[in-house]
Amino acid sequence: EVHDKESIKKGVYLSPANYHVMIEPNRTFALSTEEDVNYSRPSIDITFESAGHTYKKSMAGILLSGTNSDGSRGLFSAFKSGAYTIIQDPANAQFGIMPGEALTFFKPHLKLKDLEIIEFVNSLVRVNK
Repeated sequence: EVHDKESIKKGVYLSPANYHVMIEPNRTFALSTEEDVNYSRPSIDITFESAGHTYKKSMAGILLSGTNSDGSRGLFSAFKSGAYTIIQDPANAQFGIMPGEALTFFKPHLKLKDLEIIEFVNSLVRVNK
């Protein structure tokens, strides 16, 4: 679970309940209890946007199944900052609203089915070992 002001290292992090997670320019996490975004806290929009500003072309953002539009604007912001963007094919998603909403903003680099996303992530792990 993410801790405020923690340096980002390799690994998997989870957002703590009821906190927005931002990525600071010095590559640390910042937690916030500001108001909900798209009825969500944590909001993936905030994380995607701040990560895009920090990591630019070194970022890959993946938007998966979901029942509201949270994530679509943030992923678009990361895309504009140079991030590589992937959305789950809405037809393949259990809930296609979230990835479908992203398609109303921009054309991501890839639109993949769930198993293709798993293979993509696994390929990144193999490359970075």
